[in-house]
Parts: sequence; C-alpha cells; structure tokens
Amino acid sequence: MSSFRGRILFVILIAALVIVGFRVLSRMLSLEGDVGDPRFEHKWGTQLSQGEFEKAEQWDLRMPNLLELVSYKLENVPVPGPDQIFYRGESTLHPPGGRHHVLCLAPEGSMVLGGDSAVVRLASDGSVESRWATPEPVRALACSQSGPLYVALDRVVQRIADGSVQSDWLTGPAKGQEFVAITSLATGGDALYVGDAGARSVYRFDSAGQFAGELVSGLSISSPGLDVAVAADGVVAVSDCGKNQVVLFSATGERLASFGSHGIGFEQFCGSCNPVALAFTPEGNVLTAERGIHRVKEYGRDGLFLGFVASSDWFDYSSSVLDLAADPSGRVYLLLPWKGEVRTFGRKQDA
Repeated sequence: MSSFRGRILFVILIAALVIVGFRVLSRMLSLEGDVGDPRFEHKWGTQLSQGEFEKAEQWDLRMPNLLELVSYKLENVPVPGPDQIFYRGESTLHPPGGRHHVLCLAPEGSMVLGGDSAVVRLASDGSVESRWATPEPVRALACSQSGPLYVALDRVVQRIADGSVQSDWLTGPAKGQEFVAITSLATGGDALYVGDAGARSVYRFDSAGQFAGELVSGLSISSPGLDVAVAADGVVAVSDCGKNQVVLFSATGERLASFGSHGIGFEQFCGSCNPVALAFTPEGNVLTAERGIHRVKEYGRDGLFLGFVASSDWFDYSSSVLDLAADPSGRVYLLLPWKGEVRTFGRKQDA
C-alpha cells in the first residue's frame, strides 16, 4: 500500500513540475515575443528576425499557460458579427523613411512617426515635411496642443519646438534618479506624462519640464505594454497590462475606475501582457490594442465593451499593432510596423 501511495505522490509531483515548467516557459516565450518590439531591444535581448518574431507571436498566442493550450488556438477565438464591428477600413499609408514604431497626431493634422533612427513629420499627402535624426530608436512620441513635440529615447525625453531639438530635456523624475525604460508619452493640458515600464510607474511633468508627481507606481509590467493616453477632459488611461486591465485616473492622480480581465472574450484582454496601446475617441471612449491575438476595441469610461475597430480575423501574424491614435473627427490610425503601414478606420454611420 505504501508503495502504491508513493507512486501516486510521485506522479502528482511530476505533474506539478510539468505545469510549473509550462508556466515558466510561457512567460519566457511571451517576453521573446516582446523582443520583436524594437522599443525593448535593450531590455529583453537582440532584435528578432521577421520569421523569429512571427514564431514567438504564435507561441505566445498558444501557450499562456498549460490549462489554456486549447482555448488560445486561433480557431477558438470568438469572431464578432458585423453589428459588433463599429468601424470600416478607409485607407492604407506606407510612410517613407524606414520602419516606424510609434506615432502621434499633431493638432494641425499632420502625422508624426518615430523609427529606428529618426522622427518624421508627414504632410497630408504622405510626403516628409520634417525630419529629425535620433541616436537610437524612438520609444514613444507625444504631440502637444501647445506646439512642442516630445520624443522618448531609451532613458531620455527630447523636446522639439520651432525646429530646435533639446536632446536631454528630461533624464529622470528627480535629480540623481534616471528613467529606466520609457515606453509611453502623453500630453494633456500643461502636463506631460511619462510611462516608464522599467520603473513600473507613470510620472507627471509640467510644460517647463518640472517634476509634478507620480501618477501611479507599482504597476504589473512584464513587457513593453505600458501605455498612457489622455482624454480631452484630462482623464488619464494607463495600461496595467500585467493584470490585463486599463486604469483611469484624474489629472491629480485620483483613481477613478478600472476594467479588464484575462481571457479571449470580447470584453477581455488575452495573453500575459495586454493591452499594449491606448487612445481616446473625441467622445472620451477608450480604444485598446492587443498583441498576440490582435484586436482593437472600444470601451466606455465605465468599462463597458462597446465594439470592435478591427477584430482578430482582420490581422495576420505579421500585423502587430504597436501604436494607435484617434483624430478629432473620430478616425482611428493603426500603426503596423512589420508591414510598414499606417491604416485608417472610420466609424460606420449606423454604429
């Protein structure tokens, strides 16, 4: 009898080790997928090739943990009906100047893109209006209403105004404290918000570059998914992506609401670290983009899922949305770095 019990305990132990091993492996694979994002080349290793990136994306999709091996297969991902897709594709732009990782929309209507070695401002016809060289890949951009353009490199925020570049405008939240790994910039009113995924924090600065406090710290971040967006009324959205949540704050840092959970349901966020990009519509609804199972969705301020901008069946493995924005008319811009495209979506009239 004792021998039989011993065998049972041995089998249970082996099963537990297998489950733990799969969880560790899935986390490693999830981070490998993030290596394909040039914004975290410094944090998670060398740049992956196109094929390696697609393979990593597929593994991350199928292996979040052992218990979800089946549920995360593409054929099991629910596909929305036409009445749940609120937008339709309008145009495709192939911006010049190499691969771009991030974008923002300037108040006058121009598009600004950041890539491996430069920031470019495009005119309405897609031609390059201005170009500023950068010593390393651009991690984040923010176009302010007052005019200046903010550019995040690895651990530095540059300020571009009237064609003049201040290369080391911000280097950290306080004297002697440097940024660790910037992944997001956003402006609202006179405030600049800096999302530092390495520090798991979002910092607030005034228009003169003076530190104005920490909006939030202690976020659950395991990849470059930390993003920040600011609505017209000053409400700030932060992707607490390790928890598969979006958190809303007032401009003073008061936590207003949060929504999201882990899963492949329409209202949920998939994978180990989603959503990876946020934006606000002119009405103040929240737009989200996910990697792995690529989906772009719209939520109300109360967290109610409203509908899709683009569902998973619209994408392929080479389409990894790394940034998105919405203009004052409600048009949504999706940046697809691996295709070298910016695609626009307009709201359907009956949505």
